[in-house]
Amino acid sequence: MADIDVESVLKGKYPAKAHAKRVAEYIRCKIPDATGIIYLEGRADALLEDSDEPVPFRQRRAFFYLTGVDAADCYLIYDMSKEHSTLFIPPVDPDSVVWSGLPLSPKEALAKYDVDSVLPSTELNPQLARLGCEIPDSTVFAIPDRVRDAVTFLEFGRKDFDILGEAVDECRVIKDEYEIALIRKANIVSGAAHRAVLESVRKASNEYELEGVFIGECLRRGAKKQAYPSIVAAGRAAATLHYVHNDKDLAGKELLLLDAGAEWQNYAADITRTFPISGRFTQKSRAIYDIVLKMQTDTIAELREGVSWDDVHLLAHKIAIDGLLALGILKGDREEILRARTSAAFLPHGLGHYLGLDTHDTGGHPNYADTDPLFRYLRVRRNLPAGSVITVEPGIYFCEFIIRPYLKDPKHAQFIDEKVLDEYWDVGGVRIEDNILITKDGSVNLTDVVKDPEELEKIISGGALEGATYVASQRTVIDPPSRRRPAPGGRPDSRTLGFTNVCLLAGWLGHHVLAQEEEEAVSRVFGFAEILGHYADKFAASIFLGGCDNGTGYDAHRIWICNDNLPSTPGYLDGDAPHGNYTVNNVVMSCAYTEDPSLEVTLTQDRAYTVLNPDAQGRPAAETLGEGQRTPFGAEPAGPRHHLGYPRYVSSGNKTLPQRAQPAFPGGGLPRATATPSPWPRGPEMAGFECVMGGGCSGGPAIQNFDEEGGVGDVVAVNHINDFRN
Repeated sequence: MADIDVESVLKGKYPAKAHAKRVAEYIRCKIPDATGIIYLEGRADALLEDSDEPVPFRQRRAFFYLTGVDAADCYLIYDMSKEHSTLFIPPVDPDSVVWSGLPLSPKEALAKYDVDSVLPSTELNPQLARLGCEIPDSTVFAIPDRVRDAVTFLEFGRKDFDILGEAVDECRVIKDEYEIALIRKANIVSGAAHRAVLESVRKASNEYELEGVFIGECLRRGAKKQAYPSIVAAGRAAATLHYVHNDKDLAGKELLLLDAGAEWQNYAADITRTFPISGRFTQKSRAIYDIVLKMQTDTIAELREGVSWDDVHLLAHKIAIDGLLALGILKGDREEILRARTSAAFLPHGLGHYLGLDTHDTGGHPNYADTDPLFRYLRVRRNLPAGSVITVEPGIYFCEFIIRPYLKDPKHAQFIDEKVLDEYWDVGGVRIEDNILITKDGSVNLTDVVKDPEELEKIISGGALEGATYVASQRTVIDPPSRRRPAPGGRPDSRTLGFTNVCLLAGWLGHHVLAQEEEEAVSRVFGFAEILGHYADKFAASIFLGGCDNGTGYDAHRIWICNDNLPSTPGYLDGDAPHGNYTVNNVVMSCAYTEDPSLEVTLTQDRAYTVLNPDAQGRPAAETLGEGQRTPFGAEPAGPRHHLGYPRYVSSGNKTLPQRAQPAFPGGGLPRATATPSPWPRGPEMAGFECVMGGGCSGGPAIQNFDEEGGVGDVVAVNHINDFRN
């Protein structure tokens, strides 16, 4: 982080006079005998076409740079010889006051802004005439098309409309302490908003919900404007660099790319993160993410005063080529691929751009006519000076519109393995972007947003995912007698809710829930009172289901949502697991149970199901299992808490095959995944929450060192159901 006290620095005034002096020095560097004034106009108020509503106000950046004024209809005169700045503000308009309130008075404006004097704008032309007469052969420096018709320069001997725009653009490249503090502040706010999106993504169903989360968090922290329209791109949409729709559903998509940043006093943050919507990277999306993360880490390490941005950009391409070669997407010789510029198919944009008053800030000298596709869209083509702020935003994209022509061109097709490439289209695109301050000896990252893949997964999953298990830990009410302690050397024996028509319930509810999950891709909440009317006075429970992944091929006797088994978890009375290409994300069940002797209570083995009573006493649900289901209730496990992670089976033709890296069901304890407790929202109607196996889209964790008797093992990987289809 920058060694700067942001809040203390920003208590002072925006350093407008220092900026004006810097611009004047630049002009004198180009025109040694230059004398006269710098003249700038702020943005005028305007109405939307065919409307009486105002156009959203955005101050002209050159005017703000020399004044710090973010108000309409203002003007600046800077006397270069006297280093004196005069701000002109609108006079009081009684009609306007009725609607908009009083504007700043000249005295208030002088106290607020870093200028030498403040006058009403009615004095503008008289002041121009006076200055033109006072300085013989003086020049007025202005920007073309930025002078209103009512303004006259008749008394000035020369008028220069060429140098001022260039001078402002070049001076803006190197930031002073105040500007760095503004960019850092914009990053602080934007970073909090990015974090809020990470924490919300699993509850969202559409891109626009997450855009709303981001903007809302920025507003909550005082940032009323966005630096640019947010890019919220799920799945394949992330391959579109400046995707603007932000209105597609999230269901069935692997990654979400969020490119969004707030403004703080007109200075921008520009941050991109890419993360798994489900809370877990797939194997392929993680592989691409790791390449992009290395691209960013290694290129940032090269940054310092004087480094060639072309060279750093080229390094990013070399790392991308190495990574894509390792995955088999590219093939052949690295140097030949680089010379052919084939990597531009996967990284079609520049590594980054200057950042400041504009998101794509001035002074980069891009060459969009460059015939080299590797550098054509590189927005900075110079050595980086200390004090500049630049984005570092490498990416790898699988955009069919861009890549397909490369596949048809023999020059590039020889280096691309199309069969392997076809496995990566659903990754869409991965980009990681930070804002970097260049210093004499290195750089400072102004962005503080998590990008470590494991940390991303943990945040998205509520901080409780370890292996493939989710833990719902709330104060729960348990009934210890409902669980029989095992005899020495025996297996644990737990009692379940024990419905009578369990098959009817499982089949009907299973189809009903999963069909709607698949069709609408939203979570469903069902109360037992809604499902089983005749049990309404005896049960009150809710089932929370995540999205269904290709929920096809299931049937009534193979899908168990709630019966004598865990929700969406196979029963082992027959030692087998359900078939079919379906999976349900983290499932949590809560229930208030009133024991009814008329209901059949089934005793089953190796259940993590604990009967909950609507009682005033309770303990964390994570404690109900104990170490390997052997620790007495109430005792704290010696090691990590354990939760069930069941070995899954998958249907392949007429065969039923266990997932690879999974232990076969041993007939003893079940394999378990470890996790730490985490809170889950609790409604007032719920007596407590149950701990259940998570698994999610992985279908269960991969286990090593599995203890068949105790049912304890080490989680070493997460299996994804896609690995076992076809």
